[in-house]
Amino acid sequence: MPNIRIINYESFPIEQRKKLEAVPSILGRDIILKFKTTLTHKRLEMER
Repeated sequence: MPNIRIINYESFPIEQRKKLEAVPSILGRDIILKFKTTLTHKRLEMER
């Protein structure tokens, strides 16, 4: 993945944040948030 963008939703107005959080993520945001996720150079680790 050459380009990764991190969006800080906390700075968005609450109404806009709710709309964005309701949109499904291609990475499975709802699943990823349930785990501790560590991304290194070539490895993605997910722990409960």
